[in-house]
Amino acid sequence: VYNGLKREHLLRTNSVVLHELYFDNLGGDGKADAGSRTRIAEAFGDFDTWETEFRLIGAGLGGGAGWVVLGFNLHTRQLENYWMADHAHSATTAVPLLVMDMYEHSYQMDYGAAAAKYIDAFFANIQWGVVADRLAGL
Repeated sequence: VYNGLKREHLLRTNSVVLHELYFDNLGGDGKADAGSRTRIAEAFGDFDTWETEFRLIGAGLGGGAGWVVLGFNLHTRQLENYWMADHAHSATTAVPLLVMDMYEHSYQMDYGAAAAKYIDAFFANIQWGVVADRLAGL
């Protein structure tokens, strides 16, 4: 029991929230706005370095399960990439800004075992306005 919640309630809640964040940050043209590109570049050295790292984390989870999250760490006040192996474990101080589902059910029907093609499609469809709004709220 955690804060009066049973573990299965926590798992369901985390699952719902992660899926809502994931679907909300999809449906765009994949082109990051200047403000998001600048903030990410400041944190990672440049935007391409961030994207490469995010993609590699996703590729590492391909064929398995988990989530990749660009988050804002409230403790360090920095943008960081995180991987989460399941719905129960996440960075304690991170506010999710961009969420990618790497559970097989998110890509298996369209891409089979080709997780890299799914990651490419994910990036081509990011709704960067949503990401920018999440970041602006911090």
